[in-house]
Amino acid sequence: MSVTIFHRHPQRAEALNSGDLIDVTEIAREDSFQLPTAITRRAWESAIEPQSKGTIPALNIENTDRVRELIRSAENQIRRRWDEELTRLTFTAPGHGECTSSRRATLIIVATTDNAGKPALTIGLPEEFGAR
Repeated sequence: MSVTIFHRHPQRAEALNSGDLIDVTEIAREDSFQLPTAITRRAWESAIEPQSKGTIPALNIENTDRVRELIRSAENQIRRRWDEELTRLTFTAPGHGECTSSRRATLIIVATTDNAGKPALTIGLPEEFGAR
């Protein structure tokens, strides 16, 4: 699989420190993503924890399974399109819990770079990356 960088994020470390990106690399590696992986705050609020608006999101025991579901959904879409040159991939995060319709979200996974220019993955809302 070839991954072309679509979006450069020179301030990735700062975004992780401020909570604008939430690092989910550890969970992503459990599900075979080898690159550092993060979720934007807006995607987190949309697909992981809508009630976290106004706070700095963080992984915890209550949301780890939800993040794992989202990562697996992204991984399944990537596997289906393995032969394509991937720069970004739109997928729908699965519903979760009692109000599944409110938890479904269309997300995009984008090949980005970290502060050192090394490849990384970012999951966010399509409009955060100029997609519709």
